[in-house]
Amino acid sequence: MRSLILASALTLGVQAQPFQSTSRTPSHTQGDIYVSPKVNIQEVCFKNQYGLDTGAQLCTPKSMQKGKKYPAWIVGHPMGVLKKQVSQIYATKLIKRGFVAPSFDLNFWGQCAGTPRHAVLPDTHVEGFGATIDGRDTRNFINREKIVVVGVCTSGDFALAAAKINPCMKAITMVGMYAMDDTTRHGVRDSINKVQREAFLKETANERY
Repeated sequence: MRSLILASALTLGVQAQPFQSTSRTPSHTQGDIYVSPKVNIQEVCFKNQYGLDTGAQLCTPKSMQKGKKYPAWIVGHPMGVLKKQVSQIYATKLIKRGFVAPSFDLNFWGQCAGTPRHAVLPDTHVEGFGATIDGRDTRNFINREKIVVVGVCTSGDFALAAAKINPCMKAITMVGMYAMDDTTRHGVRDSINKVQREAFLKETANERY
């Protein structure tokens, strides 16, 4: 577990520094998607406990040994960004450190099922981390005793909630620019005052009517 915690700290370092490939064959991008010639990416789909299809990517090293169990990082993406973007950057970098790194779309986003689209329902988003671990496509190669969850931006809250109820998640890393709860109440850099917040809540309530 020391190696997992150390790698958790290294991930924060990776967040703060420009991404640079250390392999002799450089990683590159396809459009806005970060890829590496040393990483296999497989698209899979499985159901979570709510019966919703969860779209995920299995990012694994091309040198992966059949039958071997690997430590894993389960990566959750920020709101407004999908697994192929931010999550795939983290997954690719972590694989170079000896991990496998499945990433998934939150329900109602990307390749996951659910309507209305782009809904924010914390219970289903929390479930995404556990569903990715339990999916049949990950069972053959993930070491359930060495699992870390990574929550990028808003997914950090969901990752923390997931780790509270799932003992398979041995460590957690949250990477974010600011506290979402405080930002929701007060705006970025306290840009929303009490009167503006109450007006927004009233407008939202009227839209439901």
